[in-house]
Amino acid sequence: MPDNKVVLVILITAAVMLLVGTIILQGRALITEPSSWPRTDYDRLIAIMTFSGTVIIGIGVVLLVLLGGSAATMRTDLPEGVRRSWLISTAIILAAWLFFSFITMNTSYVGP
Repeated sequence: MPDNKVVLVILITAAVMLLVGTIILQGRALITEPSSWPRTDYDRLIAIMTFSGTVIIGIGVVLLVLLGGSAATMRTDLPEGVRRSWLISTAIILAAWLFFSFITMNTSYVGP
């Protein structure tokens, strides 16, 4: 298992990435939709924000899954129940992310 400082840096990095990705995705609602056509710049901006926010959140989730999986398998000094709960919570985070990314990528964005 890596040193505690390394684990803390990975956790902080993952948390910041999740926060930034969420802010980018939620920030799409603050952009006013143009009233004139063609709206190609608007559509391009929304697509770029969706892609970048999703990728940033994805990297944060991957860091959390890697950290949770490695902590659950390498810490043999902990009881079996704690290690199983780490693996289960890691699987839940991954399943929630897969569901969220499926919804985000397969629906068109509708503003407020």
